[in-house]
Amino acid sequence: VEGLEGGEVIVDVGAGTGILSIAAVRLGAARATGIEIDVEANVVAIRNAEQNHVSAACQFLDGDAALLAPLLGPVDLLLSNILRNVNVTLLPAIHDALAPGGVAIFSGMEEGEAPLFRPVLAPAGFAIMEEVLDAGCTAQETLEARIAEALADRKRWPRGPSEKLHRLLRDELALIAELEYAPYFLTVHEIVRFARSKGILCQG
Repeated sequence: VEGLEGGEVIVDVGAGTGILSIAAVRLGAARATGIEIDVEANVVAIRNAEQNHVSAACQFLDGDAALLAPLLGPVDLLLSNILRNVNVTLLPAIHDALAPGGVAIFSGMEEGEAPLFRPVLAPAGFAIMEEVLDAGCTAQETLEARIAEALADRKRWPRGPSEKLHRLLRDELALIAELEYAPYFLTVHEIVRFARSKGILCQG
């Protein structure tokens, strides 16, 4: 998103609370449209766009990206922060939504999923331009380390986190590990940190 030149038309698949769409417009995109199946997330996204004064250039649609994305094309940039298996299913729709020379950015996947995702790209009409990997730890290990770091913040927790919170987090992390959702949560964390660094108001 930081590499925008200005004036681009963007689609954000799995937009969540709209942070990427809002950031794109704040950084010069002419228009950004978020697609999300979660109606409640779109309510928050619309509110976030209003708080950041970009409502005129941001819209958020409820529905299936497989149907909506091609109708919004041609777009210069398509962002897709969703699970690998969903990205694979959406590849034809994403390809149809892009303008000639357009770029798709896929995120939210484990490093170990890359060998599964790469082979399906070329048959769907995509060429890999760049690949960014977080090496060293698994996504789950990284997520747990970041949570531990946050819990150690004495400014936020002067007396330390409660045992109830520790139990809740243990249960949540176990579920995240079981569902293999850690890459998604890490990507959202990075998006929120980026938004805050640019003074973009966000909640969700």
